[in-house]
Amino acid sequence: MFGLELEILEEMLFSMFVMFFAAAVSVALISLSNYVSNSTTISRREYWNHIYLFGGY
Repeated sequence: MFGLELEILEEMLFSMFVMFFAAAVSVALISLSNYVSNSTTISRREYWNHIYLFGGY
């Protein structure tokens, strides 16, 4: 009984880790695409000021 509950808990933790990893990857991809599009329209210094002011958002 306890072993089955432990197995379910492990699966829940693993799925949470996978979801967190996918979210981190998507955030990285979004920020990378924003950087690429911003570097073509505005200067790089303004983009880094934007990161500094808004914490990367």
